[in-house]
Amino acid sequence: MFIELAENAALYELLSPALAQLEFVRRRVAAGIASRTGLGLREAAAARVPEARFDEACGALCGTRLAVYASLADCELLWRGASEYCVGFAFQSFEWQSTCHATIGAARGIEPHVAVLSDPSGRVLLLPLGIYRHWGLRVLRFLGDVVTDYGAPLIEPRFATEITSADMARLWSRILALLPQVDVVWLWRMPAVIEGVPNSMVALPGTEHTDNAFATILPGTMAEFRKTHGVNWSDTRRRRRRLAERGRVEFEIAVTAVDRSEALERLASYKSRRWRETGVRDLFAEPGYLEFYRAMTETPVWAGKVQIAVLRFDSHIVAAHWGIVLGERFYYLVPTFDAAWQDHSVGRLLLENLVEWCIQDPGIRIFDLTAGGESYKHQWTDHVMPLYELLAPVSLPGRLYVTERRLRERMKRRYPGLRNFVRRLNGKRPV
Repeated sequence: MFIELAENAALYELLSPALAQLEFVRRRVAAGIASRTGLGLREAAAARVPEARFDEACGALCGTRLAVYASLADCELLWRGASEYCVGFAFQSFEWQSTCHATIGAARGIEPHVAVLSDPSGRVLLLPLGIYRHWGLRVLRFLGDVVTDYGAPLIEPRFATEITSADMARLWSRILALLPQVDVVWLWRMPAVIEGVPNSMVALPGTEHTDNAFATILPGTMAEFRKTHGVNWSDTRRRRRRLAERGRVEFEIAVTAVDRSEALERLASYKSRRWRETGVRDLFAEPGYLEFYRAMTETPVWAGKVQIAVLRFDSHIVAAHWGIVLGERFYYLVPTFDAAWQDHSVGRLLLENLVEWCIQDPGIRIFDLTAGGESYKHQWTDHVMPLYELLAPVSLPGRLYVTERRLRERMKRRYPGLRNFVRRLNGKRPV
């Protein structure tokens, strides 16, 4: 719905104690005694799958084994075990990826291919990939489709600091060799840093900076937040006061199954209408997408939770948000509002309530608005994280597709008003 906090040295120091604890767990899992399922990394890695091994001449990859699993179920135990001590975002959790594949993946016919690099000492890199069908082409992308805001591996922290760009290029070449034939490689929204450790995938040849993500490190009080962020607070107070003069305004976290279901269905209705009005692809009208959010709402997330918040006016939901709390990070993913209340800035009022709610929770330090360059994000955040993309042809049809897409992107940048001009010619609203 998808931050450069890792370049912050102070944050890395704060993460150091946690990394030490993760190292302890890593050793236990590597010994085969830490997994709650009773399956260690070495046992899980012994499954019959396409594999390759790296010898002494392979730098940080020396002694590792690469395996590619064509089923999430085949590597679930390994994945959950690695989650005990590896770093990643909510989007790399087994719950997120398995739920997405069971809903969106099933509807779109996505082929999963989970690459796992590991060794007996517990070094692990797990990369959820999938082959998508697009315009008749076979396109290799991250699993998770468009609902996944950060494309990245799940990786053991110390291993992440050891892998060089040359190591990653060598590893990526081996991964491609083990996969079925594809026409295009298209990896998007890759952050340069994963929770304090480097992501060497952004150094793959041909990778470009194409997007940004936004977040803020939360202060101790809402008063401090208001002092350091350029939101029009006086206007926000005025709109909230005027709304309260007309009726009861309430901020709620949906807790019961009935409340969560009501909030999600209302959110889907508002979001779908907004997408249609702005001429954007209506995901909730396509098979799998709304089913994904329904299923995730009912799925316990390891070490985290799904949170649905609403702003009510006289019991009517005027704004809603679906997000995730995982570790110290709050993911602001799917916000929306009732278009009939747009003039009251109810979306902004709900966002203010959410920030304050996070500040009051001592376990949350990062408010992450994820990917996308919407202008309001600059006012609510203090960190920008560049996101990278790798778009590379593998076959002749793939080369034709990549050439056409790059030409289209250049036209967009050179003539920013061209899209709206075409939309007006077709009788559609500009975006």
